[in-house]
Formats: sequence, structure tokens, C-alpha cells
Amino acid sequence: MLPDMPTPPPRDHLLDACLQDLRGWWLGVRCEPPRCHRVAYLPFKLLSRTRGRSRLRDILPKLKCEGCGGRPAHVWVVDHPHESDDPSQLSGAQATWSVQLVP
Repeated sequence: MLPDMPTPPPRDHLLDACLQDLRGWWLGVRCEPPRCHRVAYLPFKLLSRTRGRSRLRDILPKLKCEGCGGRPAHVWVVDHPHESDDPSQLSGAQATWSVQLVP
């Protein structure tokens, strides 16, 4: 973990949380080869508007890539969207946390 980095919530806590309780954070999704390589960040604020009081655990199986239509190979939660899902690759003011959900 990076110095001065906030402690991320536990994975199980995130999975059991209602989407509206995660507002202010982002859901990251990524496809991998041989698929489209697309990375997207979905704000929980928007997801909570369209999915109501659904729990994060309940929407994961329904996620599909807009590019290829496949299921994302990786899914994570971050407090701020950025180019990498690996916080160890970030530095300084960009430092953030990431909690891997899938795989």
C-alpha cells in the first residue's frame, strides 16, 4: 500500500453494499485479449439511479462490455477513476485505492 493512502473497504463489504451506498466511488471494468481490451469506469452515482437499491453482488453477473458484448475479465472498485487498476503504479496526488472483485 502506498503511504498516506486511505484504507479501502473490505471486498465482502463492497459486494454486499447497495449501489446507492457506494455513490462517490467508481466501478472499473476491463476486457482482455483476444477480446476488445476496453477499460471503462462507471460511476456508482449513475448506476444507483438506473439499478435502484440493487446490491453490487447482484449486478456483477449482468455486466457486459459495450465494445464486444462479452463479460469483463476484471472488475474492481476505486475511489477515483484512473488509467490503471493497480494503485502501486500511481504516485503522489494520483494515489488511490482499488479493490479487485473479479476475477
